Amino acid sequence: MEDRRIKRTKRFLSMALVELLAEKPVNEITVKELTERSDVNRATFYRHYRDIYDMLRQMEQELFGEFTAALGQEPPPENEAALERLYCRILRFVADRAELCIRIGECEQELQELLANPAALPDLTDCKINHKMFGAGTVRPAEGQFMVIDFNGTLKKFSYTASMNSGYLSAEDPNVEARLQAYQDYNKDKERLEKELKNLKAELVKL
Repeated sequence: MEDRRIKRTKRFLSMALVELLAEKPVNEITVKELTERSDVNRATFYRHYRDIYDMLRQMEQELFGEFTAALGQEPPPENEAALERLYCRILRFVADRAELCIRIGECEQELQELLANPAALPDLTDCKINHKMFGAGTVRPAEGQFMVIDFNGTLKKFSYTASMNSGYLSAEDPNVEARLQAYQDYNKDKERLEKELKNLKAELVKL
């Protein structure tokens, strides 16, 4: 009987493998990237599996075991009603996973479509902006990854990408504001889809 730590380790590895299989074929997945993705030590991986293919085989066996265990909860069908209950249990077992797989596929497609058309990071140099905490200011040329804003002679630096996504900035020019909003919406959608995918895959592995 596996203890809780082993089950947790295998769950992390399974989640990472599901994510990688959505990105590339199994023959291109290495133990190194799997263990890095799952934050599991390589030596720990090899305590449980010989290689990626052995891990896949064990996952399939576990899934089959769950399936047969689900069926085993029903007595052999003796009549039409019992047979119907058996069919319902089979369909429920498949449906629980099918819905998750369909939603994972939809999320993957939405994310790929979003990433294919990324919103460009707006250049706000010389734009008049309003900051929720510091008020009106003018954006000066960036210094590396930092946005520099002149608030009536007082220069303040902010992380460029963090400032763009914080919701603290708004622009006086409607065109600039539209570009700023598009960039923020893009990153919110990307973060939402990535989080949903992670949660769905974790739920699938737990079933």
